[in-house]
Amino acid sequence: MGPSAQLEDYLNETQTPYLVRHHPRSTTALQLAEIENVPPHEVTKVVILTDSEQSYMMVLPADYQLDLQAARETIGSPEAVMANENQLMQLFPDCEVGAMPPFGTLYDMPVFVDESLADEREIEFAAGSHEDAVRMSFEDWERMVHPAMAHFGYKVH
Repeated sequence: MGPSAQLEDYLNETQTPYLVRHHPRSTTALQLAEIENVPPHEVTKVVILTDSEQSYMMVLPADYQLDLQAARETIGSPEAVMANENQLMQLFPDCEVGAMPPFGTLYDMPVFVDESLADEREIEFAAGSHEDAVRMSFEDWERMVHPAMAHFGYKVH
């Protein structure tokens, strides 16, 4: 399948350095870290929260789990819930379910990143398919996405 065309176009238009890594199918960020032989904390995962108003992109390291209550407080939406598969298909029509890249700006949604990722020099993430990942500097990603930084996850592995 390759990276989402929308993501690839955006990275190329902004002349941002990045590396596409094709790999055997992985359905979780932890699997991606293992397959790519990178520390799990460098691999990001995306959790989408939604409420009656909008959707929110929460970005965490692969070795973290979302603290739903902390995430709700972060986004200021006490009724927010995790998006279901049908909602994800509608929100990310160019991506396989569960392989959304952490670029909410491309999908018209605010992005929040767990502050634990700020210390990483590089990050890697699913690029729209379960067989493709993008690796780039955290600094470039942050400059492009302008995420709000907060603490809403906890380490599990």
